[in-house]
Amino acid sequence: MKKYFIGATILAISSITNAVPNIWEKFDEKGVLVYAISDAKNTTLRVYCSYAMPDSYDHGVYLDRGNDQISNTLSKQPLSFLVNGTKAITPTGSTSTVSGSIEWDKLTSSFSTAKTIDVYLNNKKVTTFKPIQSSLSQLKSLKRCQSRLNG
Repeated sequence: MKKYFIGATILAISSITNAVPNIWEKFDEKGVLVYAISDAKNTTLRVYCSYAMPDSYDHGVYLDRGNDQISNTLSKQPLSFLVNGTKAITPTGSTSTVSGSIEWDKLTSSFSTAKTIDVYLNNKKVTTFKPIQSSLSQLKSLKRCQSRLNG
């Protein structure tokens, strides 16, 4: 059921998302805040903050590349990030564990001030986002999206 909800949310948001590169956008989708940024090749990074959903709906990070949707919740396709060339982040599929909580908190605080976000899939770089700094105001509430362990 969770996968169907997330899939429907991704499809709904993908039809709304503006394809202007490197601008953060925020959408509220029925209890989930979605933060999205795209690059010039229409690769889109989405961060989901579940604020009004049951505990079974955790936060998550997704990457859309063409018809591929890659998630931090799928162990076969791990996403990792290098923010500003110095901070490595590998979010897990659950923010209710200690390690998952630490990585989630690193992700939310780092993305909100990032000048560059390098995205890796299975340890191979797939894209770089260079957020336009004026769009970072969309991420103010992302810092308050606490992990399930801390929230």
